[in-house]
Amino acid sequence: MSNERLRVKLLSAGFDEEMVMGFARDDLIAYYAEMVANPQAAAVSPVGPAVDPELEKEKLAFERQN
Repeated sequence: MSNERLRVKLLSAGFDEEMVMGFARDDLIAYYAEMVANPQAAAVSPVGPAVDPELEKEKLAFERQN
């Protein structure tokens, strides 16, 4: 799936546009995979200015290690 298509999918799920546009491909794939694996969590996950993209990247990196 292309980066643009991943962005569209995340945006349609309610993710913040500015945050999604700043994601690298790995981040796009990780967030999309999480959204597909757990749709309820994606629907209620906080998005917008309150979410720190760097903190989310660190969180994903930590989760990938475990």
